[in-house]
Amino acid sequence: MKAAQIKKYNQTLAVTIQEIDRPQPLANEVLVKVAYAAVNPLDPMNIRGDTKLMQNYALPLTLGNEIAGEITAIGTDYWEVLDQIDYVIDTRGGADIEREMAIMKPGGRILSLIAGPNKQFAKQLQLPFWKQLLFSLAGRKWDRLAKKAGVEYRFIFVRSDGAQLKKITEIVEQQAIVPAIDPHQFDLAHVKEALELVAHGHPTGKVVIKVQAG
Repeated sequence: MKAAQIKKYNQTLAVTIQEIDRPQPLANEVLVKVAYAAVNPLDPMNIRGDTKLMQNYALPLTLGNEIAGEITAIGTDYWEVLDQIDYVIDTRGGADIEREMAIMKPGGRILSLIAGPNKQFAKQLQLPFWKQLLFSLAGRKWDRLAKKAGVEYRFIFVRSDGAQLKKITEIVEQQAIVPAIDPHQFDLAHVKEALELVAHGHPTGKVVIKVQAG
């Protein structure tokens, strides 16, 4: 596998792309197949050795503090494995919940803001036994449908605010909420340029490196 590494601390942000053995995760670690990496302001500091007093890394050092990708291997110390699980936030309730459950992968989780509480909701809030029984009966329909679909039903109580939602809708429709990502495009062969942009340039957002082809 390829990795961006430094063999020694340096002031020029010199980085080499090396072929290294695929690491094996320790008990409390996971192995991630990285699709994208972001350059953190800490990365140039680590390369220059500015942080040696606090964290003196073993060299060669594989760079990367912020990543996005797919977990391909796990250690032994874990509770549960969730493999490409679907998560759905339901804001409509009624028959739409059945349709939402029908398109979810087995093992998925659906969180409803409107359909109503169930036994799990009451237990989570540590409500009295009689309320747990009441909510268990009230939410039995949703729990039964979820079990049939192979998913998990959850409920959360929220306060509706039409005026607030209308304002938020207007902001989103105006595209006033967008991720701040710098327009420069980098791949693994141009890590140094990405580092220099963060260290000496004026990025207009998060500087992202495409690691995985395709």
